[in-house]
Amino acid sequence: MDENQKKLIQAASSTADRLEELHRGKEFHKFQLDVFNAIFRDGYKRIFIRKGRKGGGTECIMYPVARIAGTIPGASCYIIGPTRTAQSEIIWDNRRIHNYLPREWGAVPNTQEKRLRLNNGSFIKIEGADNPDAARGWEGHIFVWDEYKDQNPLSMENCYPNVLPHDAVWIVLGTPPTKKSSHYWIKEQEIIKDPDWAFFHWTAWDNPFLPGGKEYLQGEKEKYYARGDGDLWEIEYEAEYVFNASRKVLPNFTDKNKRPRSVILSMIERDKKRFKWITLIDPGYATCFAVLFLGYNPYTNQLFWLDEIYSTDRNANSAREMWPEIERKQQQLGDFKWVSVYDCAALSFAVEVRAICRDEGRKVNIVPCVKEKDDEENYFRTVNSSFAAEGQSYVAEECVNFIEEMENYETDELDRYPDKDNHTLDLARYGLKYLNFLSIMKQIDVRRVDTFPKADTIHDLQRREDEKGNAVGFGGFEANFSIGDMEI
Repeated sequence: MDENQKKLIQAASSTADRLEELHRGKEFHKFQLDVFNAIFRDGYKRIFIRKGRKGGGTECIMYPVARIAGTIPGASCYIIGPTRTAQSEIIWDNRRIHNYLPREWGAVPNTQEKRLRLNNGSFIKIEGADNPDAARGWEGHIFVWDEYKDQNPLSMENCYPNVLPHDAVWIVLGTPPTKKSSHYWIKEQEIIKDPDWAFFHWTAWDNPFLPGGKEYLQGEKEKYYARGDGDLWEIEYEAEYVFNASRKVLPNFTDKNKRPRSVILSMIERDKKRFKWITLIDPGYATCFAVLFLGYNPYTNQLFWLDEIYSTDRNANSAREMWPEIERKQQQLGDFKWVSVYDCAALSFAVEVRAICRDEGRKVNIVPCVKEKDDEENYFRTVNSSFAAEGQSYVAEECVNFIEEMENYETDELDRYPDKDNHTLDLARYGLKYLNFLSIMKQIDVRRVDTFPKADTIHDLQRREDEKGNAVGFGGFEANFSIGDMEI
């Protein structure tokens, strides 16, 4: 056996010993093992991980860094966060990286440099991506770019040529961004088409070692959705793309809330006689005449949005044209005692409808909603919360305009609610306000709600128009709510 063969055997023996020391007392979940195998078994040098928080991402980056530092004498290993301070809080200040390394490796920390130097001459260093010029000087055997969406992408661009001297491993990971314009999204679209890259996606649910397990995660998820932050949950914990989430007004409305109307009608068949049946009307003559048909179960606190009218033909938007269509839709859904709620600004619509019905020898149950200035925040949050709870609010798939508005309505650059493309959304707000739904949601045990108020007479309507000051309430309910009232 020549000298070179002896050196190879000694090196292999030393590597085996070091791996045994590194693996002592450690467990890995499936997705972590998939990453490790891609690097150390399959030979991938480029790794991209879209991961959810609490999914074991930090363990996943410490292992390959520790393995390369411990088994390759003189290796240079970098873990790079958005800033060195931010990354230090995750992995250095709590001594997480220190304790991850076996004692036998004799790691000596340099707190000022955020560098751990091992007894085989290797080092592990924490850096930040906020200084692109400094990144030009990093030459290493492995580079890990953590929380990539928050980094300056120029640092990675400047550093990338430094993989060549040692054929370095290059790992990019983090939770996804909220905009397609993000460098994270652009980079992912590049790498998923590149066979040199190994791509991984996992969520918090994929980590079996999380304290509290899935019960803990479910509890956290419910808290996020209850306060209207379902979009943040999906981004941060499930690593899903929810673009423009920060500006999306109703992020909790998803496919889980949609059903064919026939399915919804079958769901409510047994209890429909107990329901409150409400028609919500925005009689816009010049722009859009919008109507929503809502069934509400006061015993289960469930909302069923069943049908809509959405007419942009001003020639067909008069009361005499639209009222028969509204009543036809009501009869199709069921011969119930419908309450019609209209935009209080359209007093002439109510007067004309009452005249139509009086000419036919009958009365109609039609009441106004009273709008308040700047009440969108309260009531959009209430609408959003109604979609968060499992089984609380369903929308018929046939309500295509209502669905389109909910899925696409966003605040503007100044975080204001635009007064466009929101005709049915306004109706949804009116419906929940009319039902006093916010107060109902805060009740621990919902048994029933008060009966609806009687319809106002024409004299009542005229008196209401003449009154000065701020009017409150829809159909007689008090409507003074603050942001704090939205917590349920």
